[in-house]
Amino acid sequence: MIRYVYALRDDIIKIRSPYNKELIAELKKIGGYKYNFDQNYSSIPNGHENFLKLMAIAKKLNITFEDYDLIDSTPLTEKPRCTGQEFKPAGIVAEKINFSLPKKNDHLSAASSFKPVVNKPELRTDPDETLYQLESALLSRRYSRSTVKSYLYHVNKMLEYVKKPPINIIEDDIKSYILNLATSEKFAVSSMNVAINAIKFFLSEILNKNFLMISVKRPKKDKKLPVVLSFDEVSRLITAAENFKHKLLLMIIYSGGLRVGEAVKLKYEDVDFDRKTIRITSGKGRKDRYTIISKAALERLKLYMEPAPAGPWIFPGADSGRHLSIRSAEKIFETALHKAAIKKTASVHSLRHSFATHLLESGVDIRYIQQLLGHANIKTTEIYTHISNKHLGNIVSPLDNIMN
Repeated sequence: MIRYVYALRDDIIKIRSPYNKELIAELKKIGGYKYNFDQNYSSIPNGHENFLKLMAIAKKLNITFEDYDLIDSTPLTEKPRCTGQEFKPAGIVAEKINFSLPKKNDHLSAASSFKPVVNKPELRTDPDETLYQLESALLSRRYSRSTVKSYLYHVNKMLEYVKKPPINIIEDDIKSYILNLATSEKFAVSSMNVAINAIKFFLSEILNKNFLMISVKRPKKDKKLPVVLSFDEVSRLITAAENFKHKLLLMIIYSGGLRVGEAVKLKYEDVDFDRKTIRITSGKGRKDRYTIISKAALERLKLYMEPAPAGPWIFPGADSGRHLSIRSAEKIFETALHKAAIKKTASVHSLRHSFATHLLESGVDIRYIQQLLGHANIKTTEIYTHISNKHLGNIVSPLDNIMN
């Protein structure tokens, strides 16, 4: 049985529940909301007003929160205190649940064991419970929030498709679902691979049924070359961006080969004006690296910083205290591409491809380019050798010889 439990602990209210995106969205509206990744619980500041908000959220979402300290007669910590106005939650009736309590010689504190263990007739038969276990496993391994969200989405879609308890899933269910992604859903190869990765993790780490994936074949990758803009097209694109902030964003992405997600999260402290470098923190694969920034972009950045910046972000978003969204950056590029009358099917990521290709064509060693782009494998960088026309440009077509 799934439980929604809260506990009053000094200055915070701890909340433990199965994965519920609606609940998380509502809790985030309360000031001071945090998520403890180590112990997998949400928290909001303790107080009468916030407790009433929590109960209002429960009523709105039609869920029931149970007081942890009323469920078990043995208190885990000292008597809970409420900051501000003292109150006693009323009207909460809880069934008896068995909790795993720490032993006396356990090095963990009692508060750290805030995790109800519910007696279940059979392990992992409830989809919501298994999704909660999946989220906990991903967070404990420090997967990025975007990966956690993506894996939960794909596993949930798979469970909805097979329509059976997770523990009863068989190999044919997995194959049927993947076939459905390719035929009915028309998933791209890259999206199918993400779905397969999510299902593989779920089967291996949650259900202990990794053997179901042994005969599952991944789709054959398309050998497509990235779209690259010429020097002239990059110049026209930047010129077409009329807003100074938008122009600077495009210049920095191109001048350092940044991913759009890295560019929007840049802080002023990440730019070294003396060394003409940018520090990328927690890039793809949670890796840090340094890349270059052009002199022209630095000069415009100095002008952009006058008067003194109001916050840490170079490209702040519409919401106070947040950086520009990735989608907003994509729209900036799309608008400039249209104004520059460039007909190529390019995206903002094409500026990163263009940066690498232009460096290669100018004679920069491919291993330096690999370092600037943050590629773990040189084979990823070698794709730009297929795009570069450094040597192809010197080859004369036989038609030209005939016509001449």
